[in-house]
Amino acid sequence: MSDLNSTARRRTGAVVESNNQVVAPREARYLSCYTAAIACALGLIKGPRKDWRVAVGEKVGLQVRFENDLIVFRHHRTSLRSLFPETPRRQGTDSFAEARQYFADLVQAGGCVIVVGDAGRLPWSVRRGRESAPHWFVIDGVRAGEWHVVDWFSSVDEHGEQSPWSGWVAADAEIAMAPQLDRVQVLRERYAWSDPDGDPDLDGVSGHVHQFFGLRLPASTHGPSPQSAYTGPVATDRGAHAWQSGAEAVAALAARFDELCTAGDFTEADDIWVAARHRSLKSSALDLVPGVTGQRRTAADSAARAWADLPKIIRYAELSARRGRVRVGPLREAFGRVVEAEYAEEALLMNRSQPVNNLLINGGTRDSDS
Repeated sequence: MSDLNSTARRRTGAVVESNNQVVAPREARYLSCYTAAIACALGLIKGPRKDWRVAVGEKVGLQVRFENDLIVFRHHRTSLRSLFPETPRRQGTDSFAEARQYFADLVQAGGCVIVVGDAGRLPWSVRRGRESAPHWFVIDGVRAGEWHVVDWFSSVDEHGEQSPWSGWVAADAEIAMAPQLDRVQVLRERYAWSDPDGDPDLDGVSGHVHQFFGLRLPASTHGPSPQSAYTGPVATDRGAHAWQSGAEAVAALAARFDELCTAGDFTEADDIWVAARHRSLKSSALDLVPGVTGQRRTAADSAARAWADLPKIIRYAELSARRGRVRVGPLREAFGRVVEAEYAEEALLMNRSQPVNNLLINGGTRDSDS
């Protein structure tokens, strides 16, 4: 084992097995592929910072906005860019030689890179050769002709079980190639950092073959020239497209899913799955925050449990729809439990009575429910 490999492994705070499978921090199972890369990078960058679990977990707060037939999701109350000593910006190039040199310069200066990759091209991904999809991962080490990759993301889907992974890979152009995005994936990329008005650089960079975010040490250290400071866009009132948050957001999602009729209408099922994961992270992070009352922990745990059931029931409803029979009842009840739990926690935090939408929670029946 090389000294560089050992150093890269120590910096992640993970336990690496002999087969290059990395045991990521326990709470990494509550992350999406976007937040897994962001949290991993946050743990690698030196300088004043909070524990990543608290830093990322305490910002969790679902917000949604409806744009025509699609739903836009923000999974954190404020932009995650603010967690870094120097704000990351999306960059792009069509030159692999240029991207490779940038990665080397940045890593050798003590930084790391979040690469916008394609799961269908990554040698450690269960989707390789099966399905193209955007996937973020971290490069934190370089040596002759190789990159050291850290990927905390884990999941189980129709392609199999994806485990967290870390190891050396050939510095190959294919690994660093960004995928073509569909309409839903564009929205996910645009709001991956939870910027109120989206990634300001996406439109200008999305056409490039290679896309990435450079994560740097504080500006006082040596390394590639820093980019201009970025504090993030200010949230604006979009009228009909204004953000809805908390229990209000979940109630709006419930109304949307209550109208589903075909399997093709479950476009945002993965976004609900991510929201459920992040809710568990938020609950877990409270264990690290001093002064949190037992009542607050109980409310957060109850919300996390209610959320945890929702993705499975949505998948069941989607499978039923594929067979030509939509079962709305269980889905309505599951959303009702989440709304009730979210309202309860909001009432506790705001010290107010709990307004529960009984119609949503106990909803009526449809012919298709039977």
